[in-house]
Amino acid sequence: MTIPSYQECMKPILSFLSDKKEHTVKEIDEHIAFVFNLSDEEKQQKLPSGGAFFYKSRSNWARVYLSKAGLILKPKKAVFKISDEGIKLNAESSVTNIDKDILMRYNSFKEFIEVSRTHKKEKTNHPNVTVESIQEDTPDITFEESFNQINSALADDLITEMKNINNYQFEQLVLDLLKAVGYGIDGEIRVTQKSRDNGIDGVISEDKLGFSKIYVQIKKYAEDNKVSRPELQTFVGAIAGLDGKGLFVTLSDFTEGAKEYAKSQNLVLINGQTLAKLMIEHNFGVSIKKIYEIKAIDSDLFADYTN
Repeated sequence: MTIPSYQECMKPILSFLSDKKEHTVKEIDEHIAFVFNLSDEEKQQKLPSGGAFFYKSRSNWARVYLSKAGLILKPKKAVFKISDEGIKLNAESSVTNIDKDILMRYNSFKEFIEVSRTHKKEKTNHPNVTVESIQEDTPDITFEESFNQINSALADDLITEMKNINNYQFEQLVLDLLKAVGYGIDGEIRVTQKSRDNGIDGVISEDKLGFSKIYVQIKKYAEDNKVSRPELQTFVGAIAGLDGKGLFVTLSDFTEGAKEYAKSQNLVLINGQTLAKLMIEHNFGVSIKKIYEIKAIDSDLFADYTN
């Protein structure tokens, strides 16, 4: 039997997780190898880049897409479980396989596709958009879409990793990231004392004399616990009179009321997704797996030969 595509892997994965228990990536990959009766030789086949094994890569992308559709959950690193929506879909007798057509039922998956294809004028949450319409692209656009999807999946993994560290460790991670981004004179950021920080977790000097400062508050918070307007008001009160700007960072997100309030204040908000994107952009907590160079004709050089 040939190695299954990632779409062929989705239904077996959902069925495997239908016992409502948590299962590791290793268990899921082994199940895929069993379901498709892969030989030892097939299991050893690697991607052209020489990195991951073919079937494990396809199993991984099946999990990514199922997760983006909200059909499976990732409670911790390398562990998955089925969601309530996943249970409903798995119980539909008419669904014998899962592909992108089915995933497009779910708004979270549509949003994932939309984010990865920001170059398109036509948004993918339009009711007439089909899977076919998001596949009719030139190779360079397809490459860019794939690149964005890889980074989106990586961002989710980074958020999962950050969920598994304690509050103080998270605060230190954020401050270290700000140093890596380039904040602070000579990369120096002062950490406030925990016992009397008045809601301020770090102070960044933007000039050598210390005239301009950024005050940072960091709240880890669970995904369903969004930072509200009153919390921002308390933070603004804490930095009032300190003659500086405010930066509020959370692993979760902000309520609409909080976002509106921040616009009226000298306050910048960073949520979990933005935090993960900053980590990727500045190679913080991630490593470069492979570099691809996309080349084009040097028209100037050939012009010299033809003149």
